[in-house]
Amino acid sequence: MVPPRATTARWVWSLPTIRWDVVWSEIVRLIKYGLVGSSNTLISLVVLNLFFLVWAPTNQIVLVLGSTAAYAAGDINGYWWNRSWTFNAGAPSWGQFARFAALSILCMAINAAILWGSAGWLMALFLPSWLVGNAPQISMMLAGGVGYVASRFWVFRKS
Repeated sequence: MVPPRATTARWVWSLPTIRWDVVWSEIVRLIKYGLVGSSNTLISLVVLNLFFLVWAPTNQIVLVLGSTAAYAAGDINGYWWNRSWTFNAGAPSWGQFARFAALSILCMAINAAILWGSAGWLMALFLPSWLVGNAPQISMMLAGGVGYVASRFWVFRKS
């Protein structure tokens, strides 16, 4: 009969070992992704305000065009930096760019759906305005999480 102590020791040694170098490289990659996302936001804000300096936001068409131009500028920046710096994906390709564009549309839709779905019940709960006002940031973080995983394993995957 094997003493319980020896059984426990064998069980512990059978656990998979954690490769801390892999964990650390993933954390660094996630930080880089966040920095690129921050630069996307900054570029979008600059483009949006420059657009509105030229064309005053007097109607919905101008608002939509300005927002689309700003988002596209941020996305082009995001594609460039995520491909070359965050994920080291090598030379660009049309397939990679098409996957990135599809992911961008998906993340925009996720963000809008979360915001649309939560806005009604957040307001119905009579929560403080600062909490309701931060709902877009929460939805962007959730959409950004989906964006990171999809970028890592689908858009910029190593061949």
